[in-house]
Amino acid sequence: MGSQSKRALIQSRHPRMMDERILTRPSTAKEFDEQLVGALAALGKPEGFDIVLDAVLGPMFDPGWARLARGGRYIVYGAASMTPTGSLGGFDLWNWLTLAWR
Repeated sequence: MGSQSKRALIQSRHPRMMDERILTRPSTAKEFDEQLVGALAALGKPEGFDIVLDAVLGPMFDPGWARLARGGRYIVYGAASMTPTGSLGGFDLWNWLTLAWR
């Protein structure tokens, strides 16, 4: 997912990559879900994605989770806003619990 300039870079390096496989930054969760459905159709995998990589863990989480195949893996590797900041004295248990719940 990303900007049009990132799409152009990917297509310049991988010219056979289908447009439907490169998702651009959606403005709504509904738009993201529509892009995911298109990507699954292009891949011929209506059952869902085997792996979803999520660097943000925000409002776009639900569409990615909903399009995950049974037995698939949802990997969050960002979500900096949900992790504690500062020293252990500033530890925010609520953020860790929210991250674990997701």
